[in-house]
Amino acid sequence: MTKLSAIEIYTKHAEQYDSKDFLKQVWRTENGEDIPAEQLNFITNSIRNALKLSKDDVVLDLFCGNGHLSSLFLDSIKGLHGVDGSDYLIQVANNNFRIENKSSYACSDLSHFDLDGILQNSYFSQEDFTKILIFGSIQFISKPLLGDFFTFLYEKFINVKNVYMSPIPNKNHAADFFKKRNIDVNTVNLDDVNSQFGCWHDPEEFVDIANNAGWKVCEIPFENCHYQSFYRFNILLSR
Repeated sequence: MTKLSAIEIYTKHAEQYDSKDFLKQVWRTENGEDIPAEQLNFITNSIRNALKLSKDDVVLDLFCGNGHLSSLFLDSIKGLHGVDGSDYLIQVANNNFRIENKSSYACSDLSHFDLDGILQNSYFSQEDFTKILIFGSIQFISKPLLGDFFTFLYEKFINVKNVYMSPIPNKNHAADFFKKRNIDVNTVNLDDVNSQFGCWHDPEEFVDIANNAGWKVCEIPFENCHYQSFYRFNILLSR
């Protein structure tokens, strides 16, 4: 049987649910149920705070999924453009969160670094973007491509001041994570982008890769109240 790509895995999963079941569509769940409202508020506020969002910001939401998460801070910014590799999830985003002249969405496989594909349907030019959000998904860029991806963002979006990536699977805690699921970590390919969890990263190696692409890097500690804090980490890139 041919192994599904990450895009196919997430699309197949999302299609199981009602078109308005936004959290379950993108695995924003705990024990199979939607995360509590306080967790969703915590995540949204952590994004606002990390990126210091303002009414002047135009945000590029990469791997935006169904667009639900970034729709929660649309009131705080000037505009938003979301990009995801799943045509189905982009349809959900367009049907529910597109706002004329403010929020738009495009289907493009981000591992291809296709600038025209990323910008299709956008109300904004590449020079307009000031902040980039990559939530729960940087692990779907393969490790050999990660440095090139960071360089691509640095060179193509010259007015972007910050890139916030959260939450990133921490390779140093993978054994504990899988032990809780009665899985031997030695049976798991931690570099497999075509899996539910994607690549697991060592924070120090991750920082070095981003530094080498030209970015200044800051790790933002998790607050313990976050439901994934024991096995994830957050990174803010700055010029």
